[in-house]
Amino acid sequence: MRWPLYLVLILCSLHNTIAKYAWKKSVRRRQLEDTPLLEFQTELSFHANESYVDRRTEVIYLGRHDCIEARFRVEGKRTRLRVYTCHMATGGICSMDMYRSDTGAHFCHQFHAWYKMPQPYSLYVQIERRPRRFKDMEAERHYKRRRRGRAATRSVAEFEFTGQKKCSQTCKQDVDDDTGFTTQLPQWV
Repeated sequence: MRWPLYLVLILCSLHNTIAKYAWKKSVRRRQLEDTPLLEFQTELSFHANESYVDRRTEVIYLGRHDCIEARFRVEGKRTRLRVYTCHMATGGICSMDMYRSDTGAHFCHQFHAWYKMPQPYSLYVQIERRPRRFKDMEAERHYKRRRRGRAATRSVAEFEFTGQKKCSQTCKQDVDDDTGFTTQLPQWV
């Protein structure tokens, strides 16, 4: 059976139209081995001209009293930080924590296991910055000109896993502080 020419043309135009709308990078599936590693004590910096970055840690064993300490800074309404704590055993699940801050304050958070016995866990970090939408073409041209300059290289997000610790020892401002978990910390390097 031969297809009529007008049906072939319609199908080709539909295919070309659909091909223009590719999925965003953040919703594409990726294999575990393809995600780059983020080592402990290594800072991940995210600049204003980037749109997406994701990293993961190696599989680590955490018990009920073990936590991973993370220090981070996120600034701007369009920048989002998502951290997934995933149980890596068969049938494991993930829990997501999402952060956003307009002021660019520095924060500390602990990620902990939810099983009593030591189990394999991995943490995934995603930082995403939504693009701006413009109604005025002149404003968009001005923004693009500025984006290629010095404003594009400023850091809008920083993230660091400081390491595996006991949950009672995470996110303290100093060693003599025994008040427990604090969310807001002074600036860190």
